[in-house]
Amino acid sequence: LLFLPNPFVITMDDFSATLKAIKSGVMETYMSNMYRQMIADPVAIHATKVFFQELIEANGAPVLWHCTSGKDRTGTEAMFLMTILGCDPEVIFQEYLNTNYFMAEKAQANYDKAYKYTHIKWIAEEFKTYELVKESWYQLEQNVLARYGGTVAYLHNVVGLSDQDFQTLRDIYLEPVAAENPVNLILPAAA
Repeated sequence: LLFLPNPFVITMDDFSATLKAIKSGVMETYMSNMYRQMIADPVAIHATKVFFQELIEANGAPVLWHCTSGKDRTGTEAMFLMTILGCDPEVIFQEYLNTNYFMAEKAQANYDKAYKYTHIKWIAEEFKTYELVKESWYQLEQNVLARYGGTVAYLHNVVGLSDQDFQTLRDIYLEPVAAENPVNLILPAAA
């Protein structure tokens, strides 16, 4: 669904190309550029529009979306959806950082493979970092969104989602809280 062209063409399956990018010092540039492109590139904007059209058309049926690692492009779409659903921005940010917990095993495997291949710790560390997320990448993305007036304005004015689209997504993915039957969360006192 989401295809982003990138001048630093590196596929995760191409270990040699990734190694070359790390050795030449462009890996951080590659990731930063990708985070900018996920917001500003016309292909990414169109892909985001299609993503939300598909969510609306699915009308609550399961939808699978993914990318190579399932953290950057996929995470951006999740951030957009969580924003539409009214999630607190700090919660969204913390969920983004939770990626590092859930990707730790894969990141370590990348480190081990790179170290076995190169015997150079700093290169292995770069491979490990590539599987994780960084606060600076998230902040860069937020800064790009701020140029458009923030996430909601971006989704409305750039992606082209309407207020009705927002409401439809909320109707699909949120459940009303029953005010008449509140759940009693008071725990009994310890004996």
